[in-house]
Amino acid sequence: PPYTYQWTRNNTDIAGATGQKYTIAGALAADNAAQFRVRVTNPTGSITSSPATLTVSTDNIPPTIVKVTGSPTFNRATIGFSEPVTDTTAGALANYSFTGTPALTISAVTVINPTTVTLTTGTQTEGASYALRVSNVKDISVAGSTIAANSPGTLLAFKFSPGYAAWERWQDQGGDT
Repeated sequence: PPYTYQWTRNNTDIAGATGQKYTIAGALAADNAAQFRVRVTNPTGSITSSPATLTVSTDNIPPTIVKVTGSPTFNRATIGFSEPVTDTTAGALANYSFTGTPALTISAVTVINPTTVTLTTGTQTEGASYALRVSNVKDISVAGSTIAANSPGTLLAFKFSPGYAAWERWQDQGGDT
């Protein structure tokens, strides 16, 4: 039989929430303890579910660096963070530096997605190891937890290795493979 659905929050209908499922894109601290129910109706009547109480926990865990990779063009470093970070803090050039020898400059930061940034660097020396330091990058939580000051990462520049590559191609040829 045809069913209709109406979701409620604290016994008030939620506009447009008329599907079998209801999803909250992002819960805020103010949403803590809100009660949600669904009323299901068909031609013979309706029934309302028991309430589901939402619990919102504060994220107090700061982001960390999980990966740093170089590029075959020797002028980029890609940093992966443990959780989504804000565009503003992740995209700030002043929050990144390479220390030690050999020295490496950073000329730009590009936020690729909420957990990944790419640094445009000076030319990297093949096979060299660079000490990265990251500060002031915040996660997207309400608390805005900040990465530990001077969080370390290591960039290992690409290194060419002798070898060969083979590529075979059969175009418009019949057969089993």
